[in-house]
Amino acid sequence: MSVRTYTSLILLILIVGCSPDAYDPVLGPRNPRPGAEHFLSGRSDIPESQKQCLINIKPCSQDVLEKLAVAPSREIRSLVAANPSVNVSTLEKLMSDKEPGVRQYVASNSKTPRSILIKLKGDPDENVRWQVDHRQDSQP
Repeated sequence: MSVRTYTSLILLILIVGCSPDAYDPVLGPRNPRPGAEHFLSGRSDIPESQKQCLINIKPCSQDVLEKLAVAPSREIRSLVAANPSVNVSTLEKLMSDKEPGVRQYVASNSKTPRSILIKLKGDPDENVRWQVDHRQDSQP
């Protein structure tokens, strides 16, 4: 490979890797935090303490999680799916989310029951299926 080809390849990788979408970058893990913080900054109906719990993936109230599970922000729905206090009925709703990233967070939550994991194992998105296969607790 020539130096020019090698340099072009490196430049292409750097350009592609600099995706402006922190939630769904071309390379690297998803980061829902920036979009979630932006969305929550306009929500005066959510207590500040609950906003911080959601952002930091700490237990939140069920009322807040249920309200935010239908938010237009995929970042918010992802953090709801990742929350340690989310209930199974909310996970059941989010397992059918249009965004594969949200479904991937459902698959990674330790509270997600086996029945949901089995359904997600057949998800059309390979990242969701990968997450099911690589869970820390070795389910399904």
